Amino acid sequence: MKELNSSELISRTMTLVAEERRITLALIEHLAEISRRRVYAELGYSSLWDFATRELGLSEGAAQRRIQAMRLLRDVPEAAEALESGRL
Repeated sequence: MKELNSSELISRTMTLVAEERRITLALIEHLAEISRRRVYAELGYSSLWDFATRELGLSEGAAQRRIQAMRLLRDVPEAAEALESGRL
């Protein structure tokens, strides 16, 4: 990164932020499908949160935030666009 000028550094950082939003949305959508199919139970976990923390290695807080976001997207589908754009 040392060879990047300030403008390039900012541009690449903005690209990474956009990619992170897309990845976060994809992760939440995957968690929703795991929840819908109850895959976590098939694997012996008592809850999606248990699966997310123990199997996926998410921190307790990260698992909770993603599950809350998953429920929001289920209840308010248009929130997906807001999440991906960074408005949410």
